[in-house]
Amino acid sequence: MYDCSNLLFSKAEFVGGYPEEVTLPEMDVPEICFVGRSNSGKSTMINFLTNRKKLARVSNTPGRTQHINLFALGGGMMMLADLPGYGYARAPRSMKKGWLDHIDRYLCSRKNLVWAFLLIDSRRGIMPIDIDFMHSLQEYRVPFQILITKSDKIKQSDVDALKGCVCKDASLYNDGIPINVIVTSAKKNRGLSGVCDELCKIVENIAS
Repeated sequence: MYDCSNLLFSKAEFVGGYPEEVTLPEMDVPEICFVGRSNSGKSTMINFLTNRKKLARVSNTPGRTQHINLFALGGGMMMLADLPGYGYARAPRSMKKGWLDHIDRYLCSRKNLVWAFLLIDSRRGIMPIDIDFMHSLQEYRVPFQILITKSDKIKQSDVDALKGCVCKDASLYNDGIPINVIVTSAKKNRGLSGVCDELCKIVENIAS
């Protein structure tokens, strides 16, 4: 069985950025991806999980992640993929459409993909495009977990209401099974243990 703490917090390294899913190197180790709207906190979450401040590039400008960025954990025992953000980005419409197509083809064709973390920015709430990606994840039979990010930016009562809405919507795209939505805040170090627990379960299930 994997040493989960070692997997998450040591030997994490950037593998490379790939402009299209067809340029990704083939891998025979399990891969987990992070998908969400532009500026939802995907890169921050990867740094958060790996306890590294600058492993994934973080920007205040939406749309800066324009490639599929791969990271190796535990010396290559597992891969993390940071996907381009969807939704708002300061880029031509044709380029943004290309990103959506790449994400969709990645979810459809990546053979070693075992799990997806779908990030919802608490300040934006759940939007139609998020629902679209839940539908895609269900269609491609990719198990997923929802993370509400930046929860320190809104009132706790609003966080609770958003979590209820997300749970209700997500269950429709998870074969009716309730989703354990995790509320996170990198700034307040909130939710890290819950995400780690979920990641460890995935790792242990694969190893068993």
